[in-house]
Amino acid sequence: MQASSQTPPNPSRFKEALQRGQLMLPRCQICDDLFYPPKAQCPRCGSTSLEWARCSGKGRVFSYLVNYRPAGALPSESWEVMAVVELQEGPRILAPVIGLNDPSQVQVDMAVCLAPASKLTNGPVFEAG
Repeated sequence: MQASSQTPPNPSRFKEALQRGQLMLPRCQICDDLFYPPKAQCPRCGSTSLEWARCSGKGRVFSYLVNYRPAGALPSESWEVMAVVELQEGPRILAPVIGLNDPSQVQVDMAVCLAPASKLTNGPVFEAG
């Protein structure tokens, strides 16, 4: 994980990084907490002394659910997996998991990684494997 000197709370930095296929999260310079979603204050100690840290984008499924009728889905898209992904760096992110042929393939502790930028929507999307 690499730190950057630019300071939150500018959420555009988070979205710009996602568009490049990178995951940047704020880290508190006082208590060293790395957190998601990006906020102007550290959720642990309340400090506003924050920096951006580049994360690996790798993690494991901590918990998940299968939505069999996703909103706005095409008839061919009969299900989607939403998971709480625990990043290698610690924070947990609720996000879709793609790259599965069948919803029964998802499992707790399954390895996932940030999907390529072309597959990202408004937030992080993770891919199986």
